[in-house]
Amino acid sequence: MRLQSDFLISQDSRTACLWQSMINDQNRMMTQFKDAMAKLQTLGQDNLVDCSDVVPVPATFTGPITYPASFSESDVQIACTDQAFPSLATVDGPAPTVAPVPSS
Repeated sequence: MRLQSDFLISQDSRTACLWQSMINDQNRMMTQFKDAMAKLQTLGQDNLVDCSDVVPVPATFTGPITYPASFSESDVQIACTDQAFPSLATVDGPAPTVAPVPSS
């Protein structure tokens, strides 16, 4: 699943390399997210609803990150050309399936 906001950040020339650098670096991603939320607090973002209390604590990431079965780097829209894209393994098995989205 791709969030449109994440996709736009990953493709923007100002943020693509930073976004790419967080692949396989969970600690960096968590630190960057925490810093961004702290900035939002000090910038007067008071119209947002804090849902922290209802979000479950995720399981610890044991890594490394992998592509789903049948996927590879050729399926990634890489926007950062200043650094090499990380080499990721692909999970063995059948291609994942997603139920069709009903028309609205």
